[in-house]
Amino acid sequence: MADKPKILDRRSCVLAENVSQTWIVNPAPGTPLERWLESDYYANVGTQMGRGDIIRIVDESTGLFAELLVREGRESNRQGFVSVALLRKVDLPLLPDGLEDSLPSGHSVQWLGESQRWAAMRGGQILRDSFATKGEALAYFGQLSLAGAAAA
Repeated sequence: MADKPKILDRRSCVLAENVSQTWIVNPAPGTPLERWLESDYYANVGTQMGRGDIIRIVDESTGLFAELLVREGRESNRQGFVSVALLRKVDLPLLPDGLEDSLPSGHSVQWLGESQRWAAMRGGQILRDSFATKGEALAYFGQLSLAGAAAA
């Protein structure tokens, strides 16, 4: 019969904030989950991520949420290499249709690519860009209308 394990050593129990980080990734709309699990997807940021870090990803265009565990990161000898494991995947309800229909005439929310992300637009003019999610860009219009009502 095996001996009963010793009690947990204090050095084996530390605050997560001291040893790991949580990353929020906002992928290009429609990026499939399979791509999120590939090591080279993180090539530009892999040197920042370390073993035990958590990656949270939300694609509002598909309603997909995933949480990943970094199994190997900056500790590896491979520059920018990140190995991840899928912890959980959740299919979120899509944003209700009609939110964009309620925007003032000529206003819209558009994906402008990886550098500018989601943008609040009036005609072809960018009012504000770099929103992490489409929902944040839509909420921006709500803030503008509240500010306009308060000023009136």
